[in-house]
Amino acid sequence: ITPTQREALISSMINLSRKHNIKRDTLFMAVNYLDRFLKVVTVTEDCFELVGLTCMMIACKVEECQPPKMEEFLTSCTHYYKKAEMKRLEIIILNYIDFRLSPPIAPHFLEYIIHFHQHHYHQFSQQTYIELVNIANQVLLKILPTYRFNHIKSSILAASAFEYAK
Repeated sequence: ITPTQREALISSMINLSRKHNIKRDTLFMAVNYLDRFLKVVTVTEDCFELVGLTCMMIACKVEECQPPKMEEFLTSCTHYYKKAEMKRLEIIILNYIDFRLSPPIAPHFLEYIIHFHQHHYHQFSQQTYIELVNIANQVLLKILPTYRFNHIKSSILAASAFEYAK
């Protein structure tokens, strides 16, 4: 997968998450699953979308209280895929990522950094911290599709987003 293809796929995953009111953490987990899978498996262009959707579905099952149904995701596709294909791919992806479904993601580190900063430095008002969190989250979401940030540790991305927001 080329950086441009990855960027397009993740942008469509972001749009899908907005359409189905999927939490931010779920989206970041789905992208983590996607990147880990793509490190070990070569995916043909006609399957990119299905891989992204399946990673999103897995993350929704882990994170969401009421995950969207598979059919809802499949109707969002530009290609026609069968439910059985998605189920089969789900098993393949889970095996390739070794069923490690709770990866460290940047939003988790950001929450920790904000909490630590609030309790140890008392530098900003509560309202300012809320604004910092919103700005930092926007930064993280903006860089999520960008390939060159793909290899940077989530903790470093979170710290950088927080520093940028300050």
